Amino acid sequence: MLGTATTHWSLLFDSKLRNRKETQMQLDDILGRQHGIIRHIPLVEYLDAWNSHRPFQLNAAGRIVEAIGKGRNINTSQDPKLGAIHSNRTITIYDKFVHLHGIEETIHRIVQFLYFASLGLEQERQILYLLGPVSSGKSTIVDLLKELAGEVSMFVLGIMIDEKPVSSPVYESPLVLFNNEQHGKRLSERFGIPSGRLQSPMSSWAAAKLEGFDGHFDNFVVLEVKASAAMRIGIARVEPGGDKEDVGPLVGRAALSGKLDEYDFSGGLNRTTIGLCELFELFKIPQERHLPLLSATTDRRYSGAGNVGELPYQGVLLAHSNMHEWRDFKGRAINEALVNRITPIEVPYPTGLDAEVAAYKEYLARSELRTVKITHRALEIPARFALNSRYTEANRSKKLMVYSGEPWEKPATGLRSSDDYRRDSKWEDGMSGVPPRDIFRAVIPVAAGKYPDALGLDPITLYEVLEEQVIRERWPEFNNRKPADILKLDVLPTLKEIVIDAIQQAYIADYEKFTEERFGLYFEWADAWIQDQTWKNPHTEESRDREWLNIEMMKLEKGTSAHPNPK
Repeated sequence: MLGTATTHWSLLFDSKLRNRKETQMQLDDILGRQHGIIRHIPLVEYLDAWNSHRPFQLNAAGRIVEAIGKGRNINTSQDPKLGAIHSNRTITIYDKFVHLHGIEETIHRIVQFLYFASLGLEQERQILYLLGPVSSGKSTIVDLLKELAGEVSMFVLGIMIDEKPVSSPVYESPLVLFNNEQHGKRLSERFGIPSGRLQSPMSSWAAAKLEGFDGHFDNFVVLEVKASAAMRIGIARVEPGGDKEDVGPLVGRAALSGKLDEYDFSGGLNRTTIGLCELFELFKIPQERHLPLLSATTDRRYSGAGNVGELPYQGVLLAHSNMHEWRDFKGRAINEALVNRITPIEVPYPTGLDAEVAAYKEYLARSELRTVKITHRALEIPARFALNSRYTEANRSKKLMVYSGEPWEKPATGLRSSDDYRRDSKWEDGMSGVPPRDIFRAVIPVAAGKYPDALGLDPITLYEVLEEQVIRERWPEFNNRKPADILKLDVLPTLKEIVIDAIQQAYIADYEKFTEERFGLYFEWADAWIQDQTWKNPHTEESRDREWLNIEMMKLEKGTSAHPNPK
């Protein structure tokens, strides 16, 4: 693909392209491909194949689900650790999201929402809203969903101009040409197209073209298009903006001349009619802009600016924010209608040890610190600090064990299932506390560079940096606990355990080497004793007779055998 693109661009600089008009035609052709049009087919061929060709049937949510692919079901009751974390339930893992750790339930709920929307259920008329604390991964999920939205082609209405395909400026479905009352029965009988797909109005552009074609549908074509966030084709992002009266960022802008063919279809809803629109900082969008969103979700249509009329909307609306903004927005009665069109899905911080450490390793792997050596259990130190800050007060001393799947390794009494603890906390565990981003920013890189001659990240240095950062970062209390108390009561015992274990391992390793050397020496002595020969020390050149060998071997034998004749 890259080689082909390079070839296309090289044509622009080919010495043979002397003619400016020819060069311009080459440029137009290249830019046309870059704008996402792959091919065009006659409308009648599209209709004929609709019932048998799955890509034609996919709506906006369906294309994302198709790109995600089928998940892998895992029965966690077969694995003691996973069973503790997930209360022995069967969970679904999606390969596209495997780099997001500790939020398997969240990802499954998102995919489930999109799947139901793909079936035309109520979710198709809702805003998918990711709710979570800062740095919990909401933006990462949104970016991934936008990337997935561009993987599967969408099919949009278009026409041919000078033998070149031109798409509708709002990238609408070809089915907007038909309405249920006039065409529903015939389309269902002839092409197998359900009436539920004929609920959106055509755009003013399509209406004007149809009128220009004297009502002949066969003058339209269907374009296979690749969505592109960069070109805002099928994927767009809408930000709050400054002027609260201006709905242009959503619905586009009417031309000063008032002419329909000069309308600026640059709004987020215009560009994502059958695509995905990210509503960035949704709750900061002025009240005046709620109406197009309400119409787009409730009626699957919205009013454009000026006299452009109603425009279709069959896309996916996606938003995200933190818990405080959601509660503030939800608490205002004036927002009740839009709140009813929102499906919130919580995106918490990791609450288990393996997931938190995996997030740190993912961060390191993406940075220039990927080559830094990490000593055994070193990353547990910041992980335990962060995790203990995220638990609500009830039973928090046991939560890390259960959420990390530790009870099977370290049996403890009085433990309950992870689901029980989550219900007790009203699903608040992981919705506050130290953000992973703070550990990435203020702890791990600082520890890695604290001592230039250090071999890498070790638990003692990480603890030392945490002590300093607790003061410098001025972290607030987390769930009624001071950061300094979390460090002293929950992290320091683990540090002591790690250090003691390391000392013991070093002692054992050194002692094993010593005993191996003594054992080898004993065999040399025994061989000389049996052969009735003297033994020469290779280091000192001293010779030892059979009597000396006997005495030294007996010293070792007393500790190794109770036999009357150890030799």
